Amino acid sequence: MSIGARIREAREDLGMTGSALAEKIGSDAATISRWEHDRREPDAGHLRALCDALGVTADYLLGREK
Repeated sequence: MSIGARIREAREDLGMTGSALAEKIGSDAATISRWEHDRREPDAGHLRALCDALGVTADYLLGREK
């Protein structure tokens, strides 16, 4: 599973929209969409913010753990 699919899955499991996630991490919905569709990958700072917002580890998002 790709990092984008893991971001989307974790977000949807929380019942959160892409816009809500973007607001929570100080980004925009278009950026979330690019990550979820694997057009881009989050940098280290955004990865940390995503982990905090989604309640997952970086290892999970990076596919190192299930």
